[in-house]
This record gives sequence, C-alpha cells and structure tokens, in this order.
Amino acid sequence: MDSGPTLNVHPILAVTILTAIPVVAFALWAEYYGRAIDAVIKAGPPGKGEELDRPAELRRSRYAGIYAFIVVTCTYLATAPLRQDHPLAGLLVFLTALISQSQVQAGIERRIRGTEEQAQSEAMVFAKTLIWTMASLVFYFALIWGALYGTHTVLVELAVAREKGVWILAGVGIASIFGATALLLALTPFHLRKMLPVSLMPRDSKRDLIERCFARNGFRPPEIYIIELDGFRFTNAVISGFMRGRGIFRPALFLSKPLLEKFSYTELEAIILHEASHWALHHARRRFVNSLAVIVLSTLALSFAFIAGQLFLPPGAQALLRVATTVAALFLPFALVRQQTEKHEYEADRHCVLSFGADLEAFALALRKIDTLNDSDSGQTDPFNQFNPAGGHPTTEMRILRVRTAYEKFAKTLEKAESGPKSNNDSYDQAA
Repeated sequence: MDSGPTLNVHPILAVTILTAIPVVAFALWAEYYGRAIDAVIKAGPPGKGEELDRPAELRRSRYAGIYAFIVVTCTYLATAPLRQDHPLAGLLVFLTALISQSQVQAGIERRIRGTEEQAQSEAMVFAKTLIWTMASLVFYFALIWGALYGTHTVLVELAVAREKGVWILAGVGIASIFGATALLLALTPFHLRKMLPVSLMPRDSKRDLIERCFARNGFRPPEIYIIELDGFRFTNAVISGFMRGRGIFRPALFLSKPLLEKFSYTELEAIILHEASHWALHHARRRFVNSLAVIVLSTLALSFAFIAGQLFLPPGAQALLRVATTVAALFLPFALVRQQTEKHEYEADRHCVLSFGADLEAFALALRKIDTLNDSDSGQTDPFNQFNPAGGHPTTEMRILRVRTAYEKFAKTLEKAESGPKSNNDSYDQAA
C-alpha cells in the first residue's frame, strides 16, 4: 500500500538545518537581550548607564553563549550518520555555525560595553585570528602527516616487516607530535604578531623599567610589543615563546595600551615581575612536557579501555563506551591542563612577591585594576575561561588571598629567624 510521498533531503542540508536551529535561537535571544540592555542603559544617567552591572551582564551573556555552543556541538555529534559520507562538508557546516555564533556573541558584548562602533575593526581582528589559527593547525598536522608519510615510504622501500613497521610508525608519530608542538610553541610570538595589531614599544622610561625587571633577575629581555586595540575592553600582559629563543623564535612580551597608560610604575613592575616569574619557574617548558604527557597517557588509557570494552562488553554497552571514551578523550586532558595552569599562576604570584620583590599592595591593586578595565568581577571566574585550557586563571580575589597568606607566613618565618640569634646572644650576654 502506498504510504504517500516521501521527502528526500540531502544529508548535508539536513545537518545544516539542524545545526542552524540553536544558532538562530541564540541570535533571537541575543536580540531580545540586547534591547533589554539598551533600555537599562538609557534609564541610567545620561552617557553613563551606571545602573547596568556590566561584569554581571557579560557573565550572563557568556553563559548563554556556552549553552548554545554545547547544543551546537551535541547536534553536530548526533548527526554523525547523516554526514558519514560527507565528513569535510559536515565539518565546514559545524565551523560555520561556530563562527556565526561567535559573531552574535561579539555583538551582544559590544552592546553591553557600549563599543558598537568598533564592530568593523573587531571583525578584522577576528578574521586575522581565525586565518592564522587555521594556518597554524594546518601547519601542525602537515608536519605530523609528512613525518608519518615519509617514514611509511622509507619502510615500504626497505621492505620492513609489518609488525616492526607498526612500532616504528608509532614511535615516529609520538616524536612528530612532540616536535610539531614544540615548534608551534616556539613560533607563538611570530603568530601573535600576525594575529594582532601590534607595534614595537618605543624606547622610554617604562620600557627601561620592563627591561630592568628581566635583566636584574638574570634574563635577557624579550622583545616588547604594544597591542593596538584602541576602543577594545582588553587589558593584559602576555609573554610567549621559549626563554632561550633567537631570531624568529625570540620570545616576546605583549602589553595592552592601558597597562602603559593607566598603571603606575610600581603596578606595572609587579605585573612584569609576575610574567618574569613564569620564566624563572620554567613554566613554559613544564607546561609543554606535562601537557603532552597528559595527552599521550590519557589517550593510551582510553584506547586500552575502548579495546577492552570491544572485547568483553555486549554490543549495547559498547555503543555507550564509545560515547564515553570520546567525551573523556576531549575533557580529561583539558581538565588536567587547566589544573596545571592554575597551579602555575599561584606559583608565579608567590614568586614575584617573595623572590623578585614585587610590592604586594601594588600587585593586588594591579590585578583588580585589570579586572575593572576588562569589565570583569574580581571575585568571579570568567565563563569563557572554563573552555580555555590555557586560561585557567583563578579568581583575582583568591590569587590575592593566597599570595598575601604566603607573604605573611614568609614574614613571620623571617622575623623568627632574625629574632632567634638575637635572643641567643642576649642569653649569652646575661650568662657572661
């Protein structure tokens, strides 16, 4: 019996429609939310909008963006049967959805911050960042693929036994991952110069101060660049590259303009000494080695669990195991790397105050001032940092509390050490 007409839809068109639903829903919410924000700003004092809690509204919009991202990602994963014959087209649809969502997110943040006139320049920075990020990923995978392909070609020419060749390819694969990752990290200063609008910092008293912060602690000063993001709510200092790099690999310190224009000398010095502390504690090298170790070991452990499940579990449980191992492969290394990043921040905070002599109050004031200029709450974690393995910074107030506790403990220990010999001498004098 005829069941009626059927609708034949191309699989990629179906993936596109399903993936677009959460993006369109987020865009509609953003428009409604943006109008509510505009109303609050207009209700405040003329030109000030003091009734708007910008940090709280930014957090709210970013949590909404995170939820939309999760729905888009889950939709993409759930449509695997539809795109199995068109993997590249499916990936392109997914990336397009993420880019569209990011532009909606950027638009609502501009409305909250009152910087809608910066839309064009912000879009250009985003485009450059996206292009160079994609180029870096292509370069990374090309290096690994080239090493594996070259090794495979040599093994075939030499007629190496299959069992032995598998082990050789596995070793070359691991070595190429380490090498490609190290090369990308060493080239980070070059990539940041291409991604961001930067200029070399001119010679002045503040540049002299920055170079002294490194030189007096035994380091060759990095190249210093100013991030030219006028009108953007971005204030930070970023040091990149390996300490001993030269030429194109020379490390660089990137400073936003507000750090130079609105921070006192002691505040700027404290921030720079914090960055120098990352060098002194070898955090770049430790992060590189630890991150790769975490990725390799977690991959091996999850692969073992997957193989064991395929051998010993029933078919229904195997499907659940595949989903679980995929999720764990994404989030386990991510969580461990974030934990390491947070630990390094605490270590650098303590080191810059206790070992490099940064002024504790100036450091605390500088951290809070950075949060204020970035429209952030010093006592709250930025939602987007939850999805950034390198951005696992603890809250500013927690950082200040911990470094202050360490400083007070250090001061008490030093006081006891100084008073100890004195009391012994007094006892000796009395006995004499």
